Amino acid sequence: MEKLFKLFFLAFSLSFGITLQEAEELAIKNFYDIKKNEEEVRKSQEEIYATLSELLPQVDLSYSFLFAKKQEVSVNTPLFSTGFTLTEDNFYRLNFLITQNLVNLTTLNKLKVAKTQKELKIKELELVKNAVRYKVREAYINALKLKATAEVLEKQVKRLEEHYRNVELLYKEGYVAFKDLLETKVRLYEVKNNLSQARANYEKSLDVLSFFTGKEVKEVEEIKEIPEVESIDLSESPKLKVLKTAIRLSQDYVSLVSSLFYPVVDFSVLYQRTNESPSLPKDRYFISLNLRWNLFSGGRRVFELRKAQKDVEVARLEYLKEEELLKTTVKGILRDIKVLQEEIETAKLRIKEAEEHYRLAVEKYKNGLGNNAEVLDAEAYLTSAEQELKVKTYDLILAKFKLLEVVGR
Repeated sequence: MEKLFKLFFLAFSLSFGITLQEAEELAIKNFYDIKKNEEEVRKSQEEIYATLSELLPQVDLSYSFLFAKKQEVSVNTPLFSTGFTLTEDNFYRLNFLITQNLVNLTTLNKLKVAKTQKELKIKELELVKNAVRYKVREAYINALKLKATAEVLEKQVKRLEEHYRNVELLYKEGYVAFKDLLETKVRLYEVKNNLSQARANYEKSLDVLSFFTGKEVKEVEEIKEIPEVESIDLSESPKLKVLKTAIRLSQDYVSLVSSLFYPVVDFSVLYQRTNESPSLPKDRYFISLNLRWNLFSGGRRVFELRKAQKDVEVARLEYLKEEELLKTTVKGILRDIKVLQEEIETAKLRIKEAEEHYRLAVEKYKNGLGNNAEVLDAEAYLTSAEQELKVKTYDLILAKFKLLEVVGR
């Protein structure tokens, strides 16, 4: 019942709009890249099970039928002569073999590698989630920008329509020329076309957001809380966590290759049934302790070990490079945030100036002290100021989201 209520509430909210938090949650749940990496994690768990199975006893059952030359042995003495069959001309063998590894460093290191690989896949999953989360935020901010652009253009249309009515009235009264009426109408048509394009772009941005969330998004809502980053801890970066685990994996692989130089000890029990010789019992039992040690295999293990050691160094260098790159990225983002904050303050002042400039231009035109071009220019300047403030505000939020992406939040 609770799940049905949640689904109903989500469908209801999506029909009116979607919050950023809802968009992120839906993307984390539904996006293809995340589902693919979740399968990779499950696959790595199967690899652990497969390696663990190598620690269990190995049981083999075999049956063979052999054709051979019959071998007989005769014994002659002064007292008696006798003979017996050593091997029949055809016979069968049934073998039931149980083998248990007692000392096998290779299998133990393979298990260690498999566990580290799973940990790496989990870290990679978190990295993908972090990247998807930022892409959703970026798409959401882009939708808000386009929505704000459309709203600014709607206000511009209303201002121009009001001005057109004033010009039309003054033209009928004979105070202004037809040229003023015509150029106002042309500007109004241009702005309406821009508004139609802005609305279409907004719809396309919602389609992009729908792609990430897996649900049809009809509307986006304003972000109520602007994210703030109080401290930057690069050790929490998902990228660095992945690379750090990759170093451990390469070190584990060095241990795995090194274990190939050591012997393997196993314990085996063999039951055999055969009619190979009538002189020997049909049932046989063998219990053995075995040691296998590959002393030379053409030097391949040596080269594999050197290669594995080089991979460790490569992984370390990749980690150091990414660490320095993230430090540089953070510095750049912090500078962008500072510049955007200054630009927003300037944009606020510009709007006040533009509003006053537009009011004066309209008053002067009504009183016959100004011309229509001044009104249209003042109105365009006001629209530009309003749009710049909106865009810079959303750019600032996106820059803060970029900073959150670096630290994995």
